[in-house]
Amino acid sequence: MIDNNEIIRVVLFISYSAIFITLGVLLLLFWRHKARRGERVYYHFLSLLSIICFFDSILCSFLVVNVLYPNIYVHLHVLFLLLMLLIVVLFYHFIWMITNPDIEHSSFPWKYYVITLAICAVVWVISLFVPFETKLQLASNKFSYVDYSYPLSSILYNAMPIGFSIYLIFFAVKEFALIRKYRVYIASYSADLEHTSLGWLYFIAAIVLCMTVLPFTTLLYNWIPLLSSNIGAIVGVFLPIQMLVLVVNIYADNYVIIREKQTKTDNNPFGTANGLLTVEAFTAYIKNNKSWRNANILITDIAPDFCTNRNTLSQFINSSYNIDFRTLINSCRLCDLIHLENNHPDKKFIEIVEMAGFGTYRSYQRAKARGYNLSKVSSIIDIRS
Repeated sequence: MIDNNEIIRVVLFISYSAIFITLGVLLLLFWRHKARRGERVYYHFLSLLSIICFFDSILCSFLVVNVLYPNIYVHLHVLFLLLMLLIVVLFYHFIWMITNPDIEHSSFPWKYYVITLAICAVVWVISLFVPFETKLQLASNKFSYVDYSYPLSSILYNAMPIGFSIYLIFFAVKEFALIRKYRVYIASYSADLEHTSLGWLYFIAAIVLCMTVLPFTTLLYNWIPLLSSNIGAIVGVFLPIQMLVLVVNIYADNYVIIREKQTKTDNNPFGTANGLLTVEAFTAYIKNNKSWRNANILITDIAPDFCTNRNTLSQFINSSYNIDFRTLINSCRLCDLIHLENNHPDKKFIEIVEMAGFGTYRSYQRAKARGYNLSKVSSIIDIRS
């Protein structure tokens, strides 16, 4: 007969499982919406997120089995380990897809999946030589039992929480590095200040780091048995929070996928790939087209008109104006905003903000807070004329 503590854990795990199934279904519905619009790059990682949700649900179901039917769980412990490690790699894969500057022409390093499968295969092979009674004893004693007849199995099982924490830390560090690299790179690609910060991804990666601390508490089982016996339920609290934050931001499109557009080869009035991309031509292009008024402007929207790619045009802007693409566009918007205010006194300020090219008032606030040197950009592009 199970005690009240175990009943609470079972209820929590079932609740977590229901949450993950719901989130997975919602992502699949959003996936269908994106698929109908032909956005292949987007629904690839939506599919990945759905898989993560369903894997999390199965993981929680395994934890329920562990509480109610430990005899059955012993047969599933390798599969449980595989799911835990795969979820970590899948989540890293998702962040790689969002932050990769060349997503359409590069492939994910599949070695991480191979390593994960190899680790679980080794654990499975070793477990084949361990009697069922010993495995049940190991599973029932919360990482504090050692069978000296099977020392390797005892070490592997008792080291599982620490090994999982190391796995989490390794991929969390790599995730932080990817996000940081993306934030630097995106400044030369998109002028959007609201959807490119990926601050929510930092929050999710921080949750992963918090989760790495908890498994270490299993080492304190002899001193804090209540904490150690509820480690799964405690870690489980973080998982729904992580996925809820993730799904909300995916629905809100709080990200920008970096994609290249096909360059033009003719009918180009401003220059060609032969070197006619000049300061004068680029300035005339920006000024005549008022490119900054497009709230969703990307450097890849401009590059084809100069028969070049985003990297070449970005380097040209940096060397010619000593500012990146984002700074150039948002500085023009701020200058244009002053011009529009003077010429449209009858309009509300929020309308002026949108006319200047800021997608939202929040984007305007972020641009203003950055303290751009407007005199510098106004001398490059005289947008007050």
